[in-house]
Amino acid sequence: MGAAFARAGHTVLACTAVSDISRLRAESLLPGVPILPVHEAVVGADLVLLAVPDDTIEDLARGLAATSAIAPGTFVAHTSGRHGLESDRKSTRSELQ
Repeated sequence: MGAAFARAGHTVLACTAVSDISRLRAESLLPGVPILPVHEAVVGADLVLLAVPDDTIEDLARGLAATSAIAPGTFVAHTSGRHGLESDRKSTRSELQ
């Protein structure tokens, strides 16, 4: 997703990668983009895209809300097909405001 945004002319400030394979993929697709821990990668972003497995999205959203790493007014979107918009409303909307 980050590579698609970069090709469309958007600036990708950072990305995260957990496994060695995802790290190699990020380095290949997003050369020069720092790979950071999640709570650091979201700082200063206008849009935070959560592209993680469906079963981790709610915990990730709650964790980010708990750290206050995402500034008010930041757009947060996810790619979870299982959770839809209801996940955002229940776990993050009030916590991220």
